[in-house]
Amino acid sequence: MLIIFDLDDTLIETSLSITPNVLKKAFFRAIREGLEVKNIEKELEVLFKLDKKSSSSEETLKKFFIKKRSIKFFEIAKKELFSLDDQINILPTKNSLKVLKELKKFHKLGLVTIGDREVQMKKMKKAGIDTSFFSIIDVLKNDKMISYKKILNMHKKEKILVCGDRIDKDLKPAKFLKFITVHFVNGRGINQIDKEQVVDYKIKDLKEIFKIIGENKWLQVIN
Repeated sequence: MLIIFDLDDTLIETSLSITPNVLKKAFFRAIREGLEVKNIEKELEVLFKLDKKSSSSEETLKKFFIKKRSIKFFEIAKKELFSLDDQINILPTKNSLKVLKELKKFHKLGLVTIGDREVQMKKMKKAGIDTSFFSIIDVLKNDKMISYKKILNMHKKEKILVCGDRIDKDLKPAKFLKFITVHFVNGRGINQIDKEQVVDYKIKDLKEIFKIIGENKWLQVIN
């Protein structure tokens, strides 16, 4: 079986360790560029509140600047989303390293993620996720369907499972191609609603993948 993972909020705790930092940097970048703010603390609260209901940091910023009628600052502030401070401590999600290590013994693993390649690779390194876990690594700017179609053409005879936290971006295109879809309810995925019934399985711990692929004996290794 080929098992494809998303990166942010699936293998690494992006919403906990990265998102607050980059949103704050984007906010202060806009202020330096001329955004008028009367109460910084209050505006940050608005920004983080919007983020809880957004599917991405970019969407959060757009909503915030539209709300403030200052959309001209969006493109400027957005640049900060693709920077990563060396001081940030990036954590892998619970059990992700153990799960990858065990799955790799008998399955092919892939990583398909949206973002800047250099930044995504840096995130993995800081979280302790070795690129050698994966036989496929694809970093895209937006649409995962492009990568999934390419992977399907190369692995037509294999079962393919996709695990991610965001239903629309990670799982909807996978379901369209008849892949097995696993919704990891974490990070931005916590508030995701499966309106179009594209989710085959829901999990709250990555080790539950072993039950899905019918290899319960591996749970002894992870526990």
